[in-house]
Amino acid sequence: MKGSAAALITLTALCMVFTIHAQDKKYTYEEIQKEIQIAQKEDNAPPDKIFQIGLDYYNNSTDIDALRMATSVMNNTDKNATEKILKEKYEKNPKNKLAAYLFARNIEDKVKVIEMGRLIIQLDPEWEYGYRLLTVNYMEHCFFKDDETARELKKTLASDEKHFEKFLKINTKDGISSLVYFKLLLNKKNPEAMIFAEKAKLDKHNWATEMVIADGYAVFGKPKEAYESFLVYLKEKEPGTSEEDLNMYAAYNVIDKLKKYGHTGMIQDFILKTVRKINDKERNLMSGMVYLENEDIGNAVNAIKKSAELGYDEIMTLERNAKYTSLKAHKDWAGIENKIAENRRSGQGERKKKILDSKLSKPAPDTKFTSRDGKEYTLESLKGNIVILDFWATWCGPCRMAMPVLSKFAEGEPQGVKIISVNVWEKDPEKAKEFFAAEKFKMGLAFGAEDTSKKFGFEGIPYICVVDKKGFIRFEEKGFTEALEENLGWWVEHLKTEK
Repeated sequence: MKGSAAALITLTALCMVFTIHAQDKKYTYEEIQKEIQIAQKEDNAPPDKIFQIGLDYYNNSTDIDALRMATSVMNNTDKNATEKILKEKYEKNPKNKLAAYLFARNIEDKVKVIEMGRLIIQLDPEWEYGYRLLTVNYMEHCFFKDDETARELKKTLASDEKHFEKFLKINTKDGISSLVYFKLLLNKKNPEAMIFAEKAKLDKHNWATEMVIADGYAVFGKPKEAYESFLVYLKEKEPGTSEEDLNMYAAYNVIDKLKKYGHTGMIQDFILKTVRKINDKERNLMSGMVYLENEDIGNAVNAIKKSAELGYDEIMTLERNAKYTSLKAHKDWAGIENKIAENRRSGQGERKKKILDSKLSKPAPDTKFTSRDGKEYTLESLKGNIVILDFWATWCGPCRMAMPVLSKFAEGEPQGVKIISVNVWEKDPEKAKEFFAAEKFKMGLAFGAEDTSKKFGFEGIPYICVVDKKGFIRFEEKGFTEALEENLGWWVEHLKTEK
């Protein structure tokens, strides 16, 4: 009896401890972030575990940000189950604004989402999330779009403008109420939009970024102002990037926006008279590509010919354009193509010197990777080899262009060289495995941790770096260019000669 009593007391105590811990758990946004990061790091983010974490927070949290994240991760891992859970809770509590909001966020029919937004506003005219739901969906699926969804939403936009105005009076911590109001003014081509945004910038409101303001100027057909704003944004975002590259990135961004907002007639004048600090080779190429997009083949050929005469040598950039075949049909194109190839050959020595002069020497970070079959390993375990790391994701277009080049290089199995494609920022790791297998890539496949990009210091992919035998990063490449194929050979050739 004494033993049974002691066991009962022990069991009761354990239950009390468990209950206390469950009650003490903080179901906050910060905590769900931590819990998911830990699961991803330790278990390579199995979908069922991530779903259960989300469901736990959905059932127990009162933090709106935690609930939004919980339902998003649930939806990303099991859409059908999430839809069923959210719908059942809403149907049992149709007057519960929170249940309605979380259910509405999961609906794919955006017209229905807008209807739910109106319903939630009726339930509580002072609650920001009804307005957030309605206005953000108009901004994302209606403004400056012309698909079926946008056409349906445009029928009700005028009657819902009062909700944008009411939302503007609600102070949101992320400034979304002001942003959607600004976008509404832009959509209406109301000149007050830029006055509104410039004042917000002066008042240092976090939503009024230079990128947002650049977008506004492009809407009103002011490419010079858009260009200047985007340059400021890039200089803050990409410190250390050359002036020429910054100006090219800004120019291409503005060109895309001018196309989007129907100002194609301004583009050539913008390229030739406004864009600064790029050489004539790049300026003529930029002009030629715009002519090509507009199917003005004669002017496209003339501009690209000038670029080739000035040393342009990247035929792959042209071949990636969907309208490249139109160029090949032109009588002068074969000669231009030959000139580009000649430039490529003659510039090889200079390119090799430049790439080897860019050599670094910084310790590779202490980081873990997870192999295709779930085993963990570190860079430390690969010391003694030259290791080429390619950080990628299935949704990244430039990554998909780089990977066949890496695979071809890996196929030769260079002795003492390990080539590993490290998948990062992927919602579903199984997609990466399927893609890798379908393409029959010859590199090793690995998965990064949550902090991989931070440790290696990259913000965009593809990011390719070469680690020497002693564990130091010696070369790196951000983005993809057709130089990758020859660079791989030069990197390895150079590092093999080092002791």
